[in-house]
This record gives sequence, C-alpha cells and structure tokens, in this order.
Amino acid sequence: MKFRIMLLTLIMMFSTQTIFAGSISDVYNAGDTLTAAKMDNIKNAVNDNDSNVNANIANITANANAITILRNSGLSVVQGNIWVTIPTTVGELMSITFTAPSSGAVIIEASGTVAYSDSSGASGGFYCLDLSDTTADAGGCTPNTGSRSAIRSYIPAGMPNMDSGLGFGYSIREVVNVISGASYTWYLNGRVSGTDVTAFLFHPVLTALFVPDEM
Repeated sequence: MKFRIMLLTLIMMFSTQTIFAGSISDVYNAGDTLTAAKMDNIKNAVNDNDSNVNANIANITANANAITILRNSGLSVVQGNIWVTIPTTVGELMSITFTAPSSGAVIIEASGTVAYSDSSGASGGFYCLDLSDTTADAGGCTPNTGSRSAIRSYIPAGMPNMDSGLGFGYSIREVVNVISGASYTWYLNGRVSGTDVTAFLFHPVLTALFVPDEM
C-alpha cells in the first residue's frame, strides 16, 4: 500500500508544486539521481500521511460512537390516568423508571393540571406536589426549606365555593446525573390540605429525557 502511495506521490510532484501537510517538498527534474536523502524525504512524507489517515480513522470512530450514543438516547413517557386523586396524607401519585444507555444526565419533568375544589369556601387550603427519587416523599414542599423539585399552592380562606373546581397548570423539572446501565425510578408525590377540600391531577405526564455525556 505504501509503495502505491509513493508512486502516486511522485507522479503528483511532477505535475504540481502545491505542498500539502505530509507532502514531498523536493522538486525533481529528469535525470536526477534518487539519493538516500530524497528517499528518506519520500518515506517521511508517506509515513506522515499514514499518521493523518490513522488520525482521521480515529475521528470517524469517535463520531460513530457518538452517533451510537445518540441512537441510544431517548425519551421515556408515562401518561397517568385522566384523573388522579391527591390524598390528604403524602402519597405516590405516579412514577417513571428508566435505564441509562450510557453515562450522562436525565431531565425529568412532571406536568399537567391540578383541579382544586372547596365545597365550603371558608377554610382555604393548599396542595403540594414533589418530584422525588423516594416514594411518598414531599419534604421539598416545606415552606422556606423546600427544593426546586416541588411546588406548593395556597387557596386563601373566604374564597367562594368552587365545587366545579379551579384549574392550575404545573411543571416540575429535575436534572440528575446517571451512570451507564443503571436503572432509576422517580416519583411524583403529593398531598392536599384543608377542610372540605379535594384535589386531582388532570392528564398528568412524567417524562425522562436522556442526554449523553458525549454529543
């Protein structure tokens, strides 16, 4: 293979003086003696081209690996029931489980609508939703000490009766690092508080989007 490249290089040098990385810079004329120095120059140029080819092969391999990782990337989606009751004590509302195809990060998001009703309209109350890696955990809802993965919404006392329900959209997002081959489960937990208060999730969705370390 190198011999063929050498002959091709010699032919190109006779026809052009353009110099590329790893090319032969000598100028040859008819009748020139092929000295050891000229042969070394040809050999070094060919070897340098071999290095460039190997480097390109390495880049192609790296790109192919990146493409494979992207093919393994994906979006996991869990669609909950149309109505999911939010209990008065903290409970698990829904969950999502995924396995990381490689090391990277996962963007987990809970979204939907909370339908909130107060049949008396006097006491007020609140609901809390917490996206957590622990089931039935709503510790992130604690006022002033909560986390970015939880929401807490109040309904003030004295509001008119809302038997037909009042809707609130919600979106909670968390980003977690993951290890190749490991499985993870995240939970949407919640509770509602208040006399004569009920709350439901309407069309809740949990999504997990995997993002590899190497893109």
